[in-house]
Amino acid sequence: ATLAVAATIPVSLLGAVAIAYFAGFTVNMILMLALLLLVGVVVDDAIVVIENIHRWREQGLAADTVSAALHGARQVSFAVVAATLTLVSIFAPAIFMSGMVARFFQTFSVTVTFGVLVSLIVALTLIPMLAAHHLHYEEPSGRLYAAFGRAHAAMDRAYRRVLAWALRFPWRVLGAAGLLFVASFAVFAAIGKGFVPNEDEGRFLVRFKLPVGASLAATEAKLDEIEATLREIPEVRHLFSAVGLGARGKVNEGVVFVQLVDKSERDRPQWEIRKEAQRRVGAIPGVQAIASRPPIVGGMRSEPLQFAVVGPDLARTESVAQRLAKRLRAHPEIG
Repeated sequence: ATLAVAATIPVSLLGAVAIAYFAGFTVNMILMLALLLLVGVVVDDAIVVIENIHRWREQGLAADTVSAALHGARQVSFAVVAATLTLVSIFAPAIFMSGMVARFFQTFSVTVTFGVLVSLIVALTLIPMLAAHHLHYEEPSGRLYAAFGRAHAAMDRAYRRVLAWALRFPWRVLGAAGLLFVASFAVFAAIGKGFVPNEDEGRFLVRFKLPVGASLAATEAKLDEIEATLREIPEVRHLFSAVGLGARGKVNEGVVFVQLVDKSERDRPQWEIRKEAQRRVGAIPGVQAIASRPPIVGGMRSEPLQFAVVGPDLARTESVAQRLAKRLRAHPEIG
């Protein structure tokens, strides 16, 4: 029985990988995370089916293995399909998302959704076949089985008492469930929210830009001033700076990579230190400097709030962008 259930894992994962291949996905961390989740999910349907087949054989169909497999699989097929569709209803909507979020979650949702559906097919076809031809029934015996049976019987008696109480006082049960449901909203409101969680990686970036036309010497002078300002923060350990990075290679732009001391050697988290760095470098005249956490994907910005101003008229777009920036500076909580 264990080997039959274990066979569900490679078959379902191969089906999920095949779907990912035809969908044009590459092997990356998101795909591997989806496959890792599937390892623990795809066996659920198979366990339910093979356990029910085993129950039928215990009840008198030990000799007729094919009938036991047919009756066992047919009896729980609706429950297995319902459980699988519940999982599909959770992950499938992410397939239809758009924008930046879709780039992260479509690979995950497609792989998990179709992997779960493949496991359903395996549980209703491969598992009954293996159970009919390779599952041998023997009367259980031994001390370990007896101890497990006693523990299971004790759990069953406790569950029956709880179930009897719930059936005797249904309104109390519904009231408790309603209170928990309402309390979940309060807990949800208290939990922090964001595209990615705040993680203390012990490092952040400071991007800076001088007016267009600034010379390399002027940029280096401002860079020295930014570095001196950052070194005044006691938690800063190392700085690595560069000017003119990227394909455009503009000499009026640069970046400073800030490495902090270990978390055990400081009292403040990374984001509080980054806010202080933003306040300090933002006060330097003649340069626009932004302190931000490292991007989660190379080449992307990682600020939690971003604005994009686009339009066909360059002068008007620049004017709107300047007015927007002026209004945003009036809100210091934005940073």
